[in-house]
Amino acid sequence: DETTNLIWQRRASDPVDWQSAANLVARLNKTCFAGINTWRLPTVNELLTLTRDPTLPANRGDNPPFLDNRDWFWSCDRRSPATSWYVNTCLGYAGWQDNGCRFTARAVAFH
Repeated sequence: DETTNLIWQRRASDPVDWQSAANLVARLNKTCFAGINTWRLPTVNELLTLTRDPTLPANRGDNPPFLDNRDWFWSCDRRSPATSWYVNTCLGYAGWQDNGCRFTARAVAFH
């Protein structure tokens, strides 16, 4: 992403709880996935850069940043020891949820 100077993992995970999302990122770093060992879960603000304007028609012709139809992503931001923030990139909002809930994970690193 040249706008934010971030490199995003191309494929999102299947839905996982927050700890499993963090473990997925740790495995990427351990294997130096794509030659990078600084992968992490993105912040809420970073995830919000991927949102589409929900007021525009779905067929407006622009290309979404990822084509895997995943919209609910865990962030690294914690609300409390038992809850963390997530972002819905389709509807363009952030919320918090219990860490046991299942959202997808997509790692990010600085370029």
